[in-house]
Amino acid sequence: MKETTILGLGLLGFVLLALLTIVLAGGWIEDDLSERSQEELQAVGQSWAAVDVSGRDVTLTGEAADGDVAQQAVDAVAAVWGVRVVQDGTTKP
Repeated sequence: MKETTILGLGLLGFVLLALLTIVLAGGWIEDDLSERSQEELQAVGQSWAAVDVSGRDVTLTGEAADGDVAQQAVDAVAAVWGVRVVQDGTTKP
């Protein structure tokens, strides 16, 4: 076999392995962020809020007592390591 063929097959194998890892780890990452975000909300007394995770982006839902309480929940989740963006999808009176 030529050296370029061997390098090409090696590169193809690496790319396939990387894609497989991304697909398999994606659900694990979301589950981990969801669990840690929910734990942080409970730790700061904001257990009324629920989280929905897509990738590393978190959307908060639930009915907040007021805007300040909702902001506290957003800030708590934003401080969780690994969270990229927090969207405030809460309802306020």
